[in-house]
Amino acid sequence: MITACAHSLATLLFMVTTSVSLPLMLVANAIFGFTLGIGMPVHTTLLSEVFEKERGTAIGVYNFIRYLGMAAGPVGGAALLGLGGSWLEFGFAGIVVGCSALFARTQISKRQKSVSDKEIA
Repeated sequence: MITACAHSLATLLFMVTTSVSLPLMLVANAIFGFTLGIGMPVHTTLLSEVFEKERGTAIGVYNFIRYLGMAAGPVGGAALLGLGGSWLEFGFAGIVVGCSALFARTQISKRQKSVSDKEIA
């Protein structure tokens, strides 16, 4: 959760610094890459732990969705860039990542609550 939220904030920081200065934009880009580099292995590790018996399928589906996003991202990003510039493109990306992280957090909380309720009963 921390890495997903940090990645969302790094995306929004990059959005803000693009119009300020090149050195700040480079620092924001480095932070963006750092948070992405830390977060990606966490996803695959969590999937491997949660889906022990279906590990190959889980990682395969994860990579399929990831590569699908890599293919669709430039097309959608170019459309957003044309409509509203870098603010719309990176702002939309940051908001989507942040909302996804919050949604995942609520789903994890519900699952943990349901597991603890079953253990008590």
